[in-house]
Amino acid sequence: MAQLTILIMFRFRFRMWRFLNVPIDLSKLDEKRRTIAVNRYFDLLLEFSLEMGLCLLLLEIGAFECMRIGELVWWYYLLLLPIFFLIIPFMIAYSKLNEELERELGI
Repeated sequence: MAQLTILIMFRFRFRMWRFLNVPIDLSKLDEKRRTIAVNRYFDLLLEFSLEMGLCLLLLEIGAFECMRIGELVWWYYLLLLPIFFLIIPFMIAYSKLNEELERELGI
């Protein structure tokens, strides 16, 4: 289901732009520069989605292993850590991307 969501996001990325909280006003850009801006944002979102999907897959495998054994194993909590550590770098990369695009596109 997550992969289908990612494909839908990628297919309709120009229409979904208005739902993102992005400080760039696309109406001021020509078509080529608008495409560059939208694709760079969605590249970042798709990368984050892939990493988060892999973390959740490992978490699911860990849950199945815990059910097979019949008790919660110690390493299951270690699988939760990457999820928390993905959010902070994503937010930093998002703010850097905003600054880069404002500088590059002259907005």
